[in-house]
Amino acid sequence: MKTFLTAISTGFLGALAIAIAFPLHLHAWVLFLGWVACYIFGSNFKSIGQTILQISLGILLAVIIRETAAALAPKLNRFAFPLVVLVSITALVYLSKIKGLENIAAWFIGLIVFFGIQPELNRDSFFLIAISLLAGFVLGFSNKTLGQFINKNTSSITS
Repeated sequence: MKTFLTAISTGFLGALAIAIAFPLHLHAWVLFLGWVACYIFGSNFKSIGQTILQISLGILLAVIIRETAAALAPKLNRFAFPLVVLVSITALVYLSKIKGLENIAAWFIGLIVFFGIQPELNRDSFFLIAISLLAGFVLGFSNKTLGQFINKNTSSITS
């Protein structure tokens, strides 16, 4: 019974995610990345805050990479982008030594989101990305909390 209730609640939240994402033109895959990040990196408020910060910094790093590579492209041609990535990821390893910034996987989720969407650098693009990620974290947190409630409060009937 626990498995059935957990499965149906997870399915319901997944359907809710899509029902929210499509009409609002959110990035559904980014929403689900936020949901997964909530599971991988922790679903308490402190870990969610740290993860969101580092994903956001990963997005910022991606902006810096793209814009720096574009500026260097006239001189370095096809080597501009790989060179900027080399320097940036090398620097990221050192940045990850700072307390609160050590989650390299979260930084990479930010890189993935930015390079996956390749957004225009404007407020609306970043607003949609932020709302997509935050919705994913809210749904991930809700799913984990609901699952814990189900496991705690259902009878000992095995699934």
